[in-house]
Amino acid sequence: MAFIASSEDVNLEKDSVLTKPHHSVMALQARIDNLDDADFPTRGRRLSAKLSWGDKFFGGDLVYRDFAADGEWVTSPLDKLSLSFALRFASADRRLPLQERFSLGGRRSFMGLADDELLGDHLIAATIKGRYRIYPRSYAEARG
Repeated sequence: MAFIASSEDVNLEKDSVLTKPHHSVMALQARIDNLDDADFPTRGRRLSAKLSWGDKFFGGDLVYRDFAADGEWVTSPLDKLSLSFALRFASADRRLPLQERFSLGGRRSFMGLADDELLGDHLIAATIKGRYRIYPRSYAEARG
């Protein structure tokens, strides 16, 4: 479990280009990872959750709360085949600043979209993946 506090000055273009609100966030994050191998996992799970709170109390101008969680469960029905199911959920209580919005797109989250192509204040995504070991460090992968 980690406790994260950060403060940064960013131009969020709130009302005009002359407005420069101060952004301060406090976050609590927890992670569990018991995958048996980082390169080719065959069993285990990886879970993470993060609760963030931006408030005037911390010295910022923006007030919001958001929660994000993701999990991946891996099993191996055959020696060289690994199957995984991943689920990602995120939501905020009001409109998030641009740099805090949840993103979808890119090789790691949604192939076919450019990195961070879709941004928003709420997110639900599920992925099913199969990996087949061809050689010791070579794999074929299919996702849906």
